[in-house]
Amino acid sequence: MQSPKPRRLAPIGLFVYRRANILPSVLASLRNCPEFAATDCFVFSDGPKNQEAVGDVERVRAIVRDCGMKNVQLIASDENRGLARSIEAGVGRLCDQYGRAIVLEDDLLVSPSLLAWFNAALDKYESDDRVFQISGHNFDVPSMRSEDCGFFVPMITSWGWATWARAWKHYQPDATGWDEIRAKRSARRDFDLGGNYPYARMMEMQLAGKIDSWAIRWYLSVYRQRGLALFPPRTLVQNIGSDGAATHRGIAGRIRNALAIRRSPAPDARVPTLPEQVSVDEGKFRRLKRSIFWQSSKLSPLHWLTK
Repeated sequence: MQSPKPRRLAPIGLFVYRRANILPSVLASLRNCPEFAATDCFVFSDGPKNQEAVGDVERVRAIVRDCGMKNVQLIASDENRGLARSIEAGVGRLCDQYGRAIVLEDDLLVSPSLLAWFNAALDKYESDDRVFQISGHNFDVPSMRSEDCGFFVPMITSWGWATWARAWKHYQPDATGWDEIRAKRSARRDFDLGGNYPYARMMEMQLAGKIDSWAIRWYLSVYRQRGLALFPPRTLVQNIGSDGAATHRGIAGRIRNALAIRRSPAPDARVPTLPEQVSVDEGKFRRLKRSIFWQSSKLSPLHWLTK
């Protein structure tokens, strides 16, 4: 009798730039995941944008080289690609090689249960073309804090996620199909989560060159395919990236901060259960949209988006 094949763990793409001050904490949180030692981790280090960034970038690379983790490989870029191009290239590379990828950035602390959540969901929904993303982050929705089961919604989050090559192939960096949505008021409102968040405005800013966001284009790509993302009931990821070394400042930084809804609770250590039915949980989706609207409205997002 043949022994069962060993479980295939998804590789991690960790995208880093200048945050030498918090990168050790990010790596330590990953090390606390039981699956991490058996996971291939590729650290994609963007090149310095200017002379001022050279020292920070080299310190980040030294931390990775000296971390003492044999499963961690540094992929250093000679040029400054920016986060969007780095994500596009890195995720594409991992999907081509492994068929799936876990995507993290250098300002995210993760729960010890994050990799178990990602790998279980990647296995369970691998062949379901309706599922495009497994999310590690969730917005703080008070009524969900005591719940255990994940849920599907037709939106994404960019803070800690996983996907498959079959889904990532639909990513359109040129925002194909946006003109059709832009032309219809009802379509724009639907894209804005029923008017609860100004994603259409963000897309217009992307096309005008005012921001450089892979995430808004990934959301558009998923939206056009009527894809779903699986969210945990409580966040398994905490964003700690409010320091001065943040890549995204100005308008882009304010967008990322607003998407965090300022309140980023500590990651939950429990592994959520996976839903058996792949369909939008309308009740939880309503609660999520309502929470996003009320929390982001305190920041007057339409005001700062026009700055």
